[in-house]
Amino acid sequence: MVWAMENNNWNAGWNAGFNCEEHGEAFCFACKPPAQSQVVYISAGGSAYHKNTRCNGLTEGQEAVVRAGGVTSPIEAVIISGALRRNRIRCLVCWSE
Repeated sequence: MVWAMENNNWNAGWNAGFNCEEHGEAFCFACKPPAQSQVVYISAGGSAYHKNTRCNGLTEGQEAVVRAGGVTSPIEAVIISGALRRNRIRCLVCWSE
């Protein structure tokens, strides 16, 4: 069985030893879900959560809003479970480092 990283059931799939969707490995270290009490960073206009506020994906997203003439949303620190409840996925930039 394969589990998708976008799925909010990361812990269940990973802990059960299902193969990850991206690498096809059981207990894939790269896809291991972060601890639920970990603080991550989001903005109201984004779709991902980030490890830190210096993430290139986060800063580039904020810069793209400014270039388009918009107003950036404040960056908010939240517990990862809160980011998942808001249907955020982990950033492909900072979580791959």
